[in-house]
This record gives sequence, C-alpha cells and structure tokens, in this order.
Amino acid sequence: MHLTIVGAGAIGGVTGAYLIQAGHDVTFVDLEEEHVRVINGRGLTIEGIRGTFTVPAKAIHPRDLRGPLQRVIIAVKALHTESAARQMLPYLAEDGYIVSLQNGLNEETIAAVVGKERTIGAHINWAADYLEPGRILHGGTGSFYVGELDGQISPRVQDLARVFSDFTDTRVTDNIWGYLWSKHSLASITYATAIVDADVVDVLAGEAHRRTVIATVAESIETAARNGIRLQPFDGFEPDLMRPKTAAEWERAVASIDAILDAEWRQLKRRSGIWRDLAVRKRKTEVDLRVTDLARRGRAAGVDMSLNEKLADLVHEIEEGKRPLAWENIEELGTLARSLGRTGPEPIAIPASPGPSSE
Repeated sequence: MHLTIVGAGAIGGVTGAYLIQAGHDVTFVDLEEEHVRVINGRGLTIEGIRGTFTVPAKAIHPRDLRGPLQRVIIAVKALHTESAARQMLPYLAEDGYIVSLQNGLNEETIAAVVGKERTIGAHINWAADYLEPGRILHGGTGSFYVGELDGQISPRVQDLARVFSDFTDTRVTDNIWGYLWSKHSLASITYATAIVDADVVDVLAGEAHRRTVIATVAESIETAARNGIRLQPFDGFEPDLMRPKTAAEWERAVASIDAILDAEWRQLKRRSGIWRDLAVRKRKTEVDLRVTDLARRGRAAGVDMSLNEKLADLVHEIEEGKRPLAWENIEELGTLARSLGRTGPEPIAIPASPGPSSE
C-alpha cells in the first residue's frame, strides 16, 4: 500500500519506518529541511524497544507535493492540524482520505476541512520521541485502533488495520470516538505528571498525587459523559473507575493507577513527550488543544473544570518561563483539589492486631 505521511516526527516516523520495513511504499512530508535531507541521504533510523534499524526512505518538503493522493496520514502536532489538512486538500484524490495519528480530537478539525466522508479516526497509545534529524526513539508499546467516524466497519478501515498491523497489532472499532475521548480525558493525568521534573512512576508513587490526578481526570470523564460519549478502556486506563464517590471506589481508583503505569510508563520511555517539550525542547505543548479544550467543553456542558483550568495555567506558566518544573506544581494542584473536596475520604488506618498477651 502507498501511504503519504505528513509529519515524519515521533509517531509518523516510527509508523512509516516499520511499514517501509514491511514492504509498503511510504512518502514522508515534513517541514524540517534538515530532517528531510538526512532521511533522503542516509535513511531513517529507529531505536528502542525492538532494537535499532535504518530504512531507506523518501522524504519531501510540502512545496514538492504532487497529487492525487489516496491515503494520507497526518501525524503533526495538534496545533498544526488545520494547516496540514488545508495543505493536503488540493492533492487529495476524490475518493482519498486522511487518517489522524495524533493526540486530541483532531478528526473534527480534519473533517471540517476535507469532509467527514474523507476522514478516518485512529487511537494510538504507543510511545515515541523525535531525537534528532533522521533518528527517532520507539519508546513503548500500546493500543492502536482505527474506525470510521460514523461507526461503520468499512472495507477501507479493515484494509488500514491490516496494513498498520505490519507495524503493531491494530484493531477496527465501531466506537472510535470512545477511544479518542478516553485518551483525550487521560490528558488530565498525563499533563499533571509532566509539570514535575521526575519519572511518571515516581510522580504517581504516592497516594496523595494519585488522588489529585484522579480528581482532575474525573472532570474530563464527566465532560465526555455529558457529551454522550461511551468511553472505552485502554492500556490499563479504566474510565468507569475514575469518578469515585465511596471509600471503596476511591480505593479501586487509586489501585488502578498501577495498571496505567505498567502499560505506559514502566517501559523504555519513562517521561512523556509533554515533559520533553517543556524540559528539553523548551517549546509550547499541545495543552490548549487538550487540557484547555477539555475545560472549554466541560464548562459548556455545565461541569466545574477548576482542576483542568488550574493545570492548564500551570503548564502555560512553565512554557513562559515563569515557573520551573517542580514537585510544588503538582502539590499546588493537589491543594486546590482538596480545598474543593474532590480527593475523597481519607483512607482509614487499620490498627495493628494486638500481640499475644503476656499475662
């Protein structure tokens, strides 16, 4: 199958490289001239959980695009989704389509540009990082679903799932919005862990911080529910557990964080791409198209989104250099959560059994 991948960074680069290795015809489209030059000159190198390999690959700058294009994958940062979709529109075949391999609800943006019938949704939850021109880290495994926006199980999504499975297990779903919204909601946890200069497993090691992130993601899950979304569990994340009320429900929710850590952060990639944007690349994150977007949708649905709004403010201050990455950030979020009464009943301390009597 021939695929045009717009954005040869972390997700696009890893996907394309493995598909090239499997024998598919892939053309990368990327704005970074040096990345394009290196890929064309010496190939694209993938390092990580399956070892290191280099594939010969073709990469072009958008100015060199030619059509018609049948199958286009957009894998740019969410901030650039609309511009990428508009850039591809003149080259898209009449029966062609665009697939979003991104974070967020970008399918809405793409569909507004090219039409719903030419847009396919995809949920991806495996880890990757762009290291330098021509070199990308494949940092962890995770789920991969594709689906039509209207829930139909069409031949084209079945074909796509077979192709993507040449890289990693990919399944067709009739509820792609359930997966997209679930991962969108999980951003409330992912961003909260990125405001600390530490591995995710260390940030979420203690119960206090787990309660803070559960309270934050609960706002997002309530938002999805009020929008009529049937959320799907994935990779250890159980949305149904994340709006706890009773002590027993809180105990289950706190314990469930271990499953998320096992699936995502106890692998090769122990910190998020968000943390890397803040700490290493010193660039803006996708926070406004994820956490702020959730807060906006929640407010519109009548949900108090105070914690997500606070989280977005913290990220903005870090982006602007007004606040360092530090433990105090998540503690500040936790202070607000507790003041709002959102962190549940305190765990009950069970007294130790008395020892044998000496009498």
